[in-house]
Amino acid sequence: MSGYWPVADIIYNGSRFTGQLMNYDLYKDELIIYRTENGRIKYVVLNKDNLTGFSYTDTTDMSFHLFEYTELPGTSGKSLYENISAGSIGFYLKPMKRVELRSAGGMRGQFTDYYEYYLSAGNGFARISTKNQILELLPEHVREIRAYMRERRFKINGNHPEYMVGLIHFLSTLH
Repeated sequence: MSGYWPVADIIYNGSRFTGQLMNYDLYKDELIIYRTENGRIKYVVLNKDNLTGFSYTDTTDMSFHLFEYTELPGTSGKSLYENISAGSIGFYLKPMKRVELRSAGGMRGQFTDYYEYYLSAGNGFARISTKNQILELLPEHVREIRAYMRERRFKINGNHPEYMVGLIHFLSTLH
């Protein structure tokens, strides 16, 4: 959760609500709507069990984001995922937040953001955390993937999803 409240389209309880100021608290796993009624500010927490997803365009960099609250085949339980699929390549980012406890400068801890990556594995999705896992899931393109990784000094890093997003868009050009 941050001070940025994007204007989003939300699919909730089977209905589409457009133009909603919203935020998603990853730590509490809550969708929050910001509203003003009669000059008073209201924060409404929606039950995530009725959430299908939401989308918005980030006005800081004009990038479109599509989030789905779903259970990916091959995983257990519903979670919030950003759909980054391209072409026939199914790929999801799972934004995460953890508290790192420490005692320094009067602070007890801080939130740290990171991502988990899920790539289509044919009959479901597999969590990806190494380059070898990508190569195992896409054996028909090993040569091209290795060349791509070498040229771009590719890393799998939970703090830099842009590496994986770039790879997924490259892979979509191969199919």
